[in-house]
Amino acid sequence: MMNVPDADVFETYKFNPYQFGLSEKLMLDFHGQQVGYFAGCSKVVDLGAGRGFFLRELERRGIAGFGVENHPESIAAGEKFGVKYIKANIFDFLRSDNFHEIRKQCDGVYCCHVIEHLGPAEVFELFRSVKQNCAPNVRCRFITNNPVDIDVLGDTFWMDLTHRRLYPAELLVSMSKSQGFTTATARAFSGIRINWFTRLKVFLCRLRWGAKRGSPNLLLDCS
Repeated sequence: MMNVPDADVFETYKFNPYQFGLSEKLMLDFHGQQVGYFAGCSKVVDLGAGRGFFLRELERRGIAGFGVENHPESIAAGEKFGVKYIKANIFDFLRSDNFHEIRKQCDGVYCCHVIEHLGPAEVFELFRSVKQNCAPNVRCRFITNNPVDIDVLGDTFWMDLTHRRLYPAELLVSMSKSQGFTTATARAFSGIRINWFTRLKVFLCRLRWGAKRGSPNLLLDCS
């Protein structure tokens, strides 16, 4: 999570921002599907690590990693499972001299469902800071909402009060390359393993809606 103006609203009005999210089992499975991309990395940083689902799966596969997070409740939840955090805002981590040495060791960067919380200037800065301040051979995976998916447009995106805007795939590819990445590819995906009955429903929906339904996540790989 990020430092956002709405964050204290949840405490003021006793509102649970996680109530519309996936179960812990599904969250672990979702993030576990991303771990293979970082095979061979010596140290992976999860920017906006939240409750540490990705890092738990990363450790289970024997890959070293740590999270950058500044939301106390998320950190407390992750630490119960041994997740290691640097307790800071992601931009402070990427720019501060205090973290220079550990940044340069990071040859893998994972950043899941953070971009939709940022304005355009912050997204440019995120790409620029990662490219300039992490290891020269850094391998990155960013995941955000897919604006082509009609369920995202009509429902999912609006269920998080801290979301700011959507970024289409072509736009993110162009933005990342403008900040120094030489390769950038994007694709839409579901992220949730489904049973045969649900798979049939998705298939029938896609006969009608094509790529506009059933792929709510957008993945951007950069190096």
